[in-house]
Amino acid sequence: MEVHVRNLHEGATEKQTKQYFKPILARLNIHVFHCQKPRNKGFANITIPDRALAQKFLALHGQTKPGRDGFMLVKQKLFHHGKPVNCTRSNNAADDFILKSLERELKDKLLAGRRGLLTSSATKRQPLQRSFSGHLIAIGSLDYEGNDLVVVDYYRIGGACQMKFLRRSVLIEFTTRPSDPIRQVEISYNSIESLLVGTSAHPYVTFALAEAPRCFEKVAPVDDQVLQLFDRLALHSRKDNRNPPKRRRMTAIDATHQAIVGSCLCYSFRVEPGHIKIITSLQRLPGYPSVVPWRVGYATKLPFTQQMTQLNTALSAERYQEFSFTVKFQLQRLAQNGYLPPYKVLQLMQAMKGAFADADQLTLATALRRFSNQIPYAGPGVDPSDLSPATLLELLVEAHDHLLRENEYSVNLTQRHEHLADIHKITVTPAGVYLYGPEPEVKNRVLRQYSAFTSHFLQVTFSDEDGEPMRYDRRSSLEIIYAERFTNVLGGNLSICGRPYEFLGFSHSSLRAQTCWFMAPFIWNGELRFARAVIKDLGDFSAIRSPAKCAARIGQAFSQAFSSVNIPGECFRALPDVERLDANGIRRVFSDGVGTCSKSILEKIWAAYAQSRAWKPTLCQIRYAAMLSNEEFFQYLRPSRTGSKPIMPLASTMNRHLGLTYLDIWENGVCRPGSALVGRQMNNCVMKRALSGATLTTRNERRNACLLIINERINQAGLTVV
Repeated sequence: MEVHVRNLHEGATEKQTKQYFKPILARLNIHVFHCQKPRNKGFANITIPDRALAQKFLALHGQTKPGRDGFMLVKQKLFHHGKPVNCTRSNNAADDFILKSLERELKDKLLAGRRGLLTSSATKRQPLQRSFSGHLIAIGSLDYEGNDLVVVDYYRIGGACQMKFLRRSVLIEFTTRPSDPIRQVEISYNSIESLLVGTSAHPYVTFALAEAPRCFEKVAPVDDQVLQLFDRLALHSRKDNRNPPKRRRMTAIDATHQAIVGSCLCYSFRVEPGHIKIITSLQRLPGYPSVVPWRVGYATKLPFTQQMTQLNTALSAERYQEFSFTVKFQLQRLAQNGYLPPYKVLQLMQAMKGAFADADQLTLATALRRFSNQIPYAGPGVDPSDLSPATLLELLVEAHDHLLRENEYSVNLTQRHEHLADIHKITVTPAGVYLYGPEPEVKNRVLRQYSAFTSHFLQVTFSDEDGEPMRYDRRSSLEIIYAERFTNVLGGNLSICGRPYEFLGFSHSSLRAQTCWFMAPFIWNGELRFARAVIKDLGDFSAIRSPAKCAARIGQAFSQAFSSVNIPGECFRALPDVERLDANGIRRVFSDGVGTCSKSILEKIWAAYAQSRAWKPTLCQIRYAAMLSNEEFFQYLRPSRTGSKPIMPLASTMNRHLGLTYLDIWENGVCRPGSALVGRQMNNCVMKRALSGATLTTRNERRNACLLIINERINQAGLTVV
């Protein structure tokens, strides 16, 4: 008989668990038993060959009712590391191989006792085998039918397959049709949540994953004669084609699998009955996942695509209009990220209408986000009642109440700091689209301008399934991932809770992190605002012919700024550049991108930054209507000439990349100095601007004049030279 034990310490090993139960079972005259304790799991299965002795053990330590009340009825309670141990009869029948092995061990011990031997006979190990033939049965998700753990079959494919346990992953090879190329599904050991292995009578192997697997398609080799012909014609590089990729990365097995690959993370296979014991023995090897002996059934429900369609329709309909977008975002996240099946999310939404009718939407969204991390994954050791609609609602209410108690002492960062905004985030992988956030992010120019519509902006990251950036793989071609998968998303194929999102832009730093910004249309000043209109407000970029330069100028508006200084439009003036003729009569500009500002503006900059208490920046960088330049303090307009009126002259070279006049960009000017204190050497452009009003001939005169101007400005600012 097999006994299922729960609530053990997760860090206990199989050997430690066996040592814990050995004296307990010995008191009942049970000296031969088999203990299976998966790594980092809080349960174990104990197989006792004698049914009468197993029932005697359950009579003393067994629990007949679930929960705390059931544990109080146990005759002799067991505790493991201070935790109450729950012992029940397993729903699965004991493995025949394990029973025969225990019976043989019991006979050997009895025979050894009769002969006066102290050791039992040694058993031969099975030869190490890592490749197994089988059939791909079902792809879906783990769920419960009553008290039985089942695989809900959303995608089924027939035919033989080959399962290979490699050093870091499991590789499954198969073909959908005889004429199709070989397909591969690679499952990393780090992504396996549970590896469930059946018995010889039920020889199924089920992988419950935490992330989607990688799909590949083998590339047919090219005829060598053709390669030799191209080499002779020199139509391609011999070095680049010496070792072409042998497979190409795919988003899914086929179009049907594409609809569920990102959310349905359970893969089940049928193997030969004799391979079950060998697969179980592989867990002894370093780096291999632990095996859980468990019999899993199969069930069918409404197709997953129809469930997601019903959920998306409910999220975008007026029936649930009392929920804000932030709440709906978290509800879609539960289904799309694989926390709950879509039909259970719909049941939860219906129950939430009555339980949270008057709840604050921001608090409810935060509670949903915390609730998602508390949902147990369906699998061994989890009570089916923990995933019932009533229990899930109770867990959500508890998270909401706990959050209300915390809010009395906590402060919302976005409400406390004006430069922060809560931004929803999305990660696009080759297999799926996953929702995260919202998280506080530093505002950029676009978010500051549309601060009332931050929920309409998304930060989208493109990465691999494990969250790492997509990297070059010499063994695999990534053309389909970049040219089809990611390109389709950038083309506007992205919808969240009924809102269609389109590509907006990116900054230089976010481009290195493979991250960009998307936005959904919203009403602004009585008109519908699209991404194209937002870009148009940043400046006129029609005169720029280089795509890279245009993207760089637009990207300046998406650079993060911890603070900003607003300058009225009437403060800007046109400032002529410092130009001279060289020996060939060609006009040269010496004040490239360097302007000036009045002292009142500089004092306003000092007052806006906390660092100004100890340091007074005299050189700052501004972003203004997609212009990037340096504003220097040495040539500010004296109060005797300008009074207290703030003035910021802009040089024409600061506007050289834009086809604008100054009147077009004087509206809503923003000055954003950098807050970093960096020791730098002044360039010629700054010095030429500082000496633009002087006529100097020799190098010594120019050097002395520069030192006089610098000392004068430092003294006027009240600074100390160190």
